[in-house]
Amino acid sequence: MKKTFITTFMAAALAISFGMTANAQETVAMQFSAVPVGASYAAKAGIGFAESTLLTGKTLDVSAGYMSYSPSYTPSSFMNIDAEYCLNEKISVSLDAVYGMGKEYDVYNASGLKSGTHKPSQMMVGVGAGYKFLDFLSAKVNLKYMTDKPGPEASYGAFGADVAVDGMFQVSSNGKTVAELGVFSLGSKVTSASGVKFGIPSSVRLAGGYIHDFNEKNSISVLAQADYYLHKAFGAAVAAEAMIADIVSVRAGYKVGAKHVMPSFASVGAGVHFAGVKIDAAYLIGASPIANTLAVSLGYSF
Repeated sequence: MKKTFITTFMAAALAISFGMTANAQETVAMQFSAVPVGASYAAKAGIGFAESTLLTGKTLDVSAGYMSYSPSYTPSSFMNIDAEYCLNEKISVSLDAVYGMGKEYDVYNASGLKSGTHKPSQMMVGVGAGYKFLDFLSAKVNLKYMTDKPGPEASYGAFGADVAVDGMFQVSSNGKTVAELGVFSLGSKVTSASGVKFGIPSSVRLAGGYIHDFNEKNSISVLAQADYYLHKAFGAAVAAEAMIADIVSVRAGYKVGAKHVMPSFASVGAGVHFAGVKIDAAYLIGASPIANTLAVSLGYSF
């Protein structure tokens, strides 16, 4: 029964996403929603599926962060908060929010006179729920609303949804594999002032990885992720993370960017975890506009 439900659940989501591909636009709006704003997430080139609380056994995982995005090109900053709580061994709920601010610029009227200033902003708020069907298999749904205000008279909004199945499989006494299949940011289109419609960065995602535990306090993870975007673009990422003494994490990754969504970049980062408190940082390396991006976050989990 559970297997049938999961199969039907994912088949419906994938059928809807591929059905939208035929009418997909070549360009997209709300690109900021694809920016990996969490520090541990950014340090692994945007791969974060292996951190599901339902599969890792955590009860609560909450964090808040700040990202200085593209400081040498078009300076922006993002603030984010993420929280996931397991109501019991089977059910989790989550809340996440991102707020972005761009560099303020002057606004001029039709006569060429300065009429004021405008500071671009973006926002995304999401709520979600997860359910663990088996000890090694869970599903999650996240509903989100995005807004973008690039100009004083330009304001856009869109709804999106993430639907995915995550697995964590013990393959040996000290090794396990992780996997994810889902659709992300599947949602409504944005209509410009001229009436042109643009999709949001919707994708079908397949991800997997291997986690090797040397002992209870030291491990290494190798992860990979591929996204097929419905505007007919492809993106991929690989990453690795080493946990040392169950206190220090060292991370690195590389993302192959997708057209109209995110440029390619390399990432490095580290974190310190003690008594449930975690401090993480990440640095993104690449060409403009992503060069010199820095992210930091503070969190707590148990």
